[in-house]
Amino acid sequence: MKTALVLCLFALLGCSLAIESQASLASLLAMKAQASGAIDSAMGVLFDLKKASLTEKQDLENRNKTEEADGTRAIAELTQILNVAQTNYQNGVEHREFVEKEIEDTEKHIVWIENRLAEIERKLEELAVQRCHANALFVQSLKEHGDAEKAIKVLDAEIQRLSAAGELSEIKSLTDKFQLYGHLFEQDALKSFVELAGVDDITGHEDNNRGALELKGPDTNPGQRNLKGTLVTKVLNLLHKLLDHLAASRKNLEEHEIQAAYDYANFKAQSELENVTLRADHERKSAYLAKLEIDLEVARENEDR
Repeated sequence: MKTALVLCLFALLGCSLAIESQASLASLLAMKAQASGAIDSAMGVLFDLKKASLTEKQDLENRNKTEEADGTRAIAELTQILNVAQTNYQNGVEHREFVEKEIEDTEKHIVWIENRLAEIERKLEELAVQRCHANALFVQSLKEHGDAEKAIKVLDAEIQRLSAAGELSEIKSLTDKFQLYGHLFEQDALKSFVELAGVDDITGHEDNNRGALELKGPDTNPGQRNLKGTLVTKVLNLLHKLLDHLAASRKNLEEHEIQAAYDYANFKAQSELENVTLRADHERKSAYLAKLEIDLEVARENEDR
């Protein structure tokens, strides 16, 4: 009986266990199904997360590329702006240096113009003084030439008169006065005339104290008379030669004076034309200098920005 009871109990227990096992298995199956659903859900979530992550990564990569391209473009634009700024600055420096050099050269040119104008004025004043002095000397020389010509003509007439009157001793005194104009004549011709006019055979006295010759009274020596005539002729010829030389000298003097006056007038005219050109250039350079000074101020302001 007890055995049967035990067996019943074991049977009941087995049934109970079987029931419980079945319930547990069902529960486990249910739990497995739920777990499988949860896993699927989780995998779906993970897949969605992965997909979203990949999409976000792609978006980030695309955004990074875009931003990198924008950054590169911005850097290039900034670099270009910097280069333009540096170029503009360098151009500004070069322009400022150019303006400074132009100012220096223009100032030097203006100083040269002023010095040239002063030099021309000084030369014109010097030449005017020289021409005034030269003209006075020319007038004086003309007067001396005229006086000398008169003296020669008087001497010529006197020699002929004294020769005809047989008073040749007076010729020596005439030649002494004539030598006052000696600087106007050719010295060799003048020396020959003076020596010839002062010989004993014409003047009638001896420089070596041999006594005077008797020029008046009967002509006792025709040969002596012929010699005197020949010497008088030579003296007159020399006078005519001196007169020709004087005429040539006066002509040369006049030609030189005319040429000098022409040269002075020509130089003065050319100088006046140069003065006109220089003054116009001075006015133009002065205006240019004023403009350059304004340009320099602007260039310095631009350079300091």
